[in-house]
Amino acid sequence: MFFHKKSYLYMLNQINIKNRIMKSTSASKDKILHFLLKHPNSDAKKIEKATGVAFIQVYSIAGKLQKENRVVIKNKLFSLTSAAKRQAKKATNFGRDFSKYNFNGQKLRKGQLVLAIVSDFVNKHKCTAAQLKKAFPDTLVPMYGVFADAAAAKRASTKKQRYFTAADQLIQLKDKTVAVTNQISSKNITGFLSIAKKVGGYRVK
Repeated sequence: MFFHKKSYLYMLNQINIKNRIMKSTSASKDKILHFLLKHPNSDAKKIEKATGVAFIQVYSIAGKLQKENRVVIKNKLFSLTSAAKRQAKKATNFGRDFSKYNFNGQKLRKGQLVLAIVSDFVNKHKCTAAQLKKAFPDTLVPMYGVFADAAAAKRASTKKQRYFTAADQLIQLKDKTVAVTNQISSKNITGFLSIAKKVGGYRVK
């Protein structure tokens, strides 16, 4: 069978586009499921703000998850089904990533690594909160941001530690004191390290 070169390239391009869309949708599904595990009865706006998944896409993906019996939609509020909760909790308990990274002669887990890099960046650049947020935007860790005001971080950590809030872990900026989140997953560490390399030249093994 003979294929015209342009037609063949077009077909490959369409396959690549389809694969990228599928990967993006799969990642968005995971974000929504993870968020709803901790925040049931959330509306689309709240999910969009926390996960970065577009409002319209939230409804589209939630509809598919509803057909898969993983999400319940009632009065425009979204929650996980009982079966989806059990599956998500099992994955959370047994699928944790305890990988360690080499940085400045230390072996650090993901959260500790982010804390070390942000601290080092601040020591070198003496920045304000706005400047630090520009370097490390909230979208890198959608639910918590890379860092938060120290007081707010302590309030958010009353039931479960969400930030590094010990006195020697807090970071003093030009205009305020902040705490770095410890909610770093194997998914968002990749994006963080990419940005860290770009803005500060950090190379981590």
